[in-house]
Amino acid sequence: MSEHEHHHDPIEDNIETHPIKLAIGVVIGAAALIVGIVLLAQFAVGSHGSRSMQDDPAMSEAQVAKRLAPAAQLVVDPSDNYFWLSCKTATASLNADRAVPVETRRLLQIHACLHR
Repeated sequence: MSEHEHHHDPIEDNIETHPIKLAIGVVIGAAALIVGIVLLAQFAVGSHGSRSMQDDPAMSEAQVAKRLAPAAQLVVDPSDNYFWLSCKTATASLNADRAVPVETRRLLQIHACLHR
């Protein structure tokens, strides 16, 4: 048989530059992925945030109060002896129109004025 010819391989010719080309491709791919995620997040926030909330039933006072109820509780330990609210401020808050329920403000006023 005749001798086999050796075929020219372009990867063997560029073996020194090949890892650099790979690194460049990885960096470009990562940058494209990050840009895509940022654009997708901006699109999602923009389309959700630009809607009208005027007649949205989820934004009614009753629904908002229902969602905030679990986080809007205040527990005062009377044996702690830490009085952070003056009697004058608690009494003024009791008589004002506030978001905190009247019963809660009354209990805070009693507690603040009892120990002063």
